[in-house]
Amino acid sequence: MVTYYCPSCWAEIHENTEICSHCEFNIGAFGDLEYEQKLINAAFHPIPENRYMAIEALGMLKTPRTLPTLARILHEEKDDIYLLYQVLKALANIPDSYSKQLLEEVTHHSYRLIRQSAERLLNEQRNKQGTNL
Repeated sequence: MVTYYCPSCWAEIHENTEICSHCEFNIGAFGDLEYEQKLINAAFHPIPENRYMAIEALGMLKTPRTLPTLARILHEEKDDIYLLYQVLKALANIPDSYSKQLLEEVTHHSYRLIRQSAERLLNEQRNKQGTNL
């Protein structure tokens, strides 16, 4: 059986739902959203693999507009190491002082693997900056 989700709040909905009863999103308006906004929404999808792919794509877009979403995930999701790693990689791709600040914050994360990944990504950024001078 197929499960349908609201593309805004990710609540389960019926197949022919026009307006989400949870967040009042107009399901028909989803097609009108910008690609970046669709990815931002998908960063909270209930299926982890979909979240990972959306976050990776957000990093590839390199737009600072995605940083509040990535920061929210970093602050809310403490135990999904794969998700956190995808967020770190996305942050490292976005050339913005806030992305660097977020990476620096994560160097104090409770998981060593996440701390080390943030430190490595920061070092890679510094090395790239040093070679571009």
